Amino acid sequence: MAPFPSLASLLSARTTSAGTEPLPALDGLRGLAVLAVFLQHLLDGYRPSLGQFCSRLPSPLGLLVEATVSHAHVGVDLFFVLSGFTLSLPWLARAASNQPVQPAATFFRRRAARLVPAYALAVFAAALVFRERIVALAPGDAAAALATHALMLQGYLSPGGLVLIGASWSLTTEVSFYLLFPWLAPRVLSPGTRAIPWAIALFFFAWLSRAALHELALEKTATWPGLLELSQRRFISSRLDQFVLGMTAAAFATRRPRLPRLHADGLAAASLAGLLVAFRLDAQLYGHRGGGAPYALVSLSLAGLVFAATGSGVVQRFARWRWLTGLGVVSYGVFLFHQLALEAVRRAAAALPMPAAPWLHGALVGIAALALAIAAGTASYVFIERPALLRWGRSARLSGP
Repeated sequence: MAPFPSLASLLSARTTSAGTEPLPALDGLRGLAVLAVFLQHLLDGYRPSLGQFCSRLPSPLGLLVEATVSHAHVGVDLFFVLSGFTLSLPWLARAASNQPVQPAATFFRRRAARLVPAYALAVFAAALVFRERIVALAPGDAAAALATHALMLQGYLSPGGLVLIGASWSLTTEVSFYLLFPWLAPRVLSPGTRAIPWAIALFFFAWLSRAALHELALEKTATWPGLLELSQRRFISSRLDQFVLGMTAAAFATRRPRLPRLHADGLAAASLAGLLVAFRLDAQLYGHRGGGAPYALVSLSLAGLVFAATGSGVVQRFARWRWLTGLGVVSYGVFLFHQLALEAVRRAAAALPMPAAPWLHGALVGIAALALAIAAGTASYVFIERPALLRWGRSARLSGP
């Protein structure tokens, strides 16, 4: 029996976009992305033990393993590249069939239908779980914090320091991209060579602005300690390259022959190697001058990985694994609820006899929390996200955030 019978039937009914790779490959990458984000937040509670384990490995290997595991938040970066890719597919399909461009109002309505209902439920649930944090704030700060979450601005602002869903900062960046998409699409996705100068200019804008903000943040550490995280991880200006790289990859995938197996596997291998190098460089340089540069390699490598998934190589076959694509379908709900699931399981574990070994304790907490997050994500998809899209979005395409 399939683990989620209703989800299995929904998967079989999902559509494909003309001239592109069937959706399961992209869903599989989305499932991989949400697993990486979950792993990052699970391991945050076991950093000392992880550091001790890595210190016992041979020096180069230990440093590489620690840098790689500490960058599991790359799942968010992969979400951004996939978002640029998947949101470009309908635009490209319309252009290929000489249909008029989708009105911006329609695009925004569909995006709101995709994000807002499940997000509202997750924020409400988090407010109940962490109500003591809200009550502890001054009334003005509490009202401002809740308004910030309601407007999805929590990635840029945190009145009173209130954080209800830590990972939801990325939705602020995502929504910022949505606001730019109607302007970006005709420039980055236009046929022929007209799009190339625009794409290159946007890449360098993101990379140079990120580098400049990194230097500024180091200078302002004493007076504005949060600027480094804000400018390097959250500002749309520092993440724009990932969305635009996804858009560019979609344009190549729809207008050019499918990558043969050898080329796809070579690109995937180069992309994975690039990620490992970028993780190590970022771990070494992030807090120092010039530390903003390695993230360009992260963006390029992830775009290469996504493009490789449109070919006929090993990434495409792996990404179409049914359990992984199923997780990708419900990834938005898993993303929204996984930290609440971790909190619930950790509270329960504190009241139960648990093994002393950190690796075994972490494994048990992780398995239980992941199962709970997947159950919540599946319920969110079946009962909230899909009905909202079918009612207000008027689209059968259910791409992730």
